[in-house]
Amino acid sequence: MKKHLFIDIICAGAVAAAVLTGCGKSNSLSCQAGMSKIETCDYQGAIESFNEIISKDSSNRDAYRGLGIAYYKLGDIKTAEEQFDTVITKSGSRYDSICLDAMKYYAECLTKSGEYDKAIEYYTTLIDECGKADKADLYYLRGCAYVHTGNENNAALDFEEAISLSDNSYSLYCNMYNEFMASGYTDRAESYLRRLISSKDADDFLIGKTYYLFGDYTQAEQFLKKAIDSGEKDAAFYLALTYEAQERYSEAEDLYMDCINKDTSNSEAYNQYGAYLIKRFKYTEALEYISKGLESAKGDTKKALLYNQAICYEYLGDFNKALDLFESYVKDYSDDTKALREYTFLKSRVS
Repeated sequence: MKKHLFIDIICAGAVAAAVLTGCGKSNSLSCQAGMSKIETCDYQGAIESFNEIISKDSSNRDAYRGLGIAYYKLGDIKTAEEQFDTVITKSGSRYDSICLDAMKYYAECLTKSGEYDKAIEYYTTLIDECGKADKADLYYLRGCAYVHTGNENNAALDFEEAISLSDNSYSLYCNMYNEFMASGYTDRAESYLRRLISSKDADDFLIGKTYYLFGDYTQAEQFLKKAIDSGEKDAAFYLALTYEAQERYSEAEDLYMDCINKDTSNSEAYNQYGAYLIKRFKYTEALEYISKGLESAKGDTKKALLYNQAICYEYLGDFNKALDLFESYVKDYSDDTKALREYTFLKSRVS
């Protein structure tokens, strides 16, 4: 079978932005203001807000934690790591909610920096100290770190713990597949999806989606059509992806348009259709749908739409506009090396 990576990796969620609590009375409102800025993606504004608190109270762990989150969101992992380390140091031997939350981010920063053994140590502490509600995410994240160290067996053990504790094992199976595939553990990776397909809880949509992942488009089409007939609204989107992978472009285009027409706020569908149009060299038309998608997009979908928007202008030969868009993009997503290469290329073209 043809193999390719899953198209909508769903994060385990252990590093979701938390609402900060515990600020001192005089600084409580400021902490809330900083977190509000993070929620609206005003990361520089959040940094200014938290730095102001720290200038008045250098012992305020909440402010350092908020500062770390803002830098993390900007992709400045090293600076974020320093802020979270400060929270942990100032916490001493207290494993309270502020310290544990900072440790989650700190471990994620270590993973992103390639310090996997150190990340494993922190995840182990977190697994011991955190409540049951957090353990599925933590076992999954420690398992990912084990994969990167080449410890396949320990990774598999942690992944099994995560599955046993999770209410949403499908997304975990898919993420685990990706982790093992990316590191070359093909047999182990495919075992997770085979288990999913044979599960008594798997419905037509999940089975069809999984066959799409495996590259078995005939089976994917069969099960996704059944899911559509059963009223599963997301099945049409994956059937469109299946048709596109089979180069059945007319059928794919009809389904993408159907998805958009049925839900005009479906930013993921706008992005995928925009990406499809880019591959078909229809850049002006792609921009139209990308712009519509940006009206309601958030998170990773917004990031993808902004990148595709800049790419369209580059391919249309409007290098100045593309440069402006990529300049704005890399400020918000400075860890995107592909975008940084495009930005560097465009600067050389425009100058």
